Amino acid sequence: MAEINSDDPTLPVHHEQDSGEEEVNSTHDDSRPVIIQLPDHNFSPSLELLSNGERYFQICVPLRKAALKGNLKEFYNILRVHKEILDMSSLLSMAITKGYATILHVAAGARQTTFVEEIINSIQPGDESTLLLQDINGNTSFCFAAAAGEVEIAKIMLNKNPNLNQAPLHGNHQTPLYKAVMFGRKEMASFLYDATSNANFWKQNELSALFFLSISTGLYVVYTSFYSHGLKDLGELLRYGAETVKKPSGAGSEPRRG
Repeated sequence: MAEINSDDPTLPVHHEQDSGEEEVNSTHDDSRPVIIQLPDHNFSPSLELLSNGERYFQICVPLRKAALKGNLKEFYNILRVHKEILDMSSLLSMAITKGYATILHVAAGARQTTFVEEIINSIQPGDESTLLLQDINGNTSFCFAAAAGEVEIAKIMLNKNPNLNQAPLHGNHQTPLYKAVMFGRKEMASFLYDATSNANFWKQNELSALFFLSISTGLYVVYTSFYSHGLKDLGELLRYGAETVKKPSGAGSEPRRG
């Protein structure tokens, strides 16, 4: 199963460096901004930390590493050291990577359930829209959780903001369910499909795309749900696919953490 890139779950992970593009070297210019372009939607996080090279390397890089490892002790230590400019509430609305991922994006993509739950529990009433913030490609942290296949994280997020599964997306327009199906996350895909209470949410072309994608990734349980939802005109294809499509090796397996 493909690994999840913490800056964009639709991209493969590269291992040239231990922690990717955020790695610090001795020749960087601490004063140079790291903003690469302005996002084209209204759900973008604050770019305050990215606009200052020194803060980026002193704050964002360590925060990303802590989120990837689920290290809450280090996370709180960073907040303590930089308390004059940073607190939990403000941090949740800030991008910490060059791809404009927030700390929730990174932790959710890394399947750090305890870390995510701690952060989610800190969100104050009225601030649930923090979970709608999107990275430069239009992915919410919930999309990252869907791609990673960690159902418990998805449940925690939906409990805080029930609208996440149907929130409007920008950029690639790929819904959390589409991400789950694309990565062969059977348990997550079934959960997200069942969690979509609005039967009119799915457009026919979206269902068709999910139908074909679920076949290609071997998620038979999921694509039968799409059929029962309203793809009656694809009945013949479904019967043909059930008889002839071979399940890809390893497809639909769920990730397990040690």
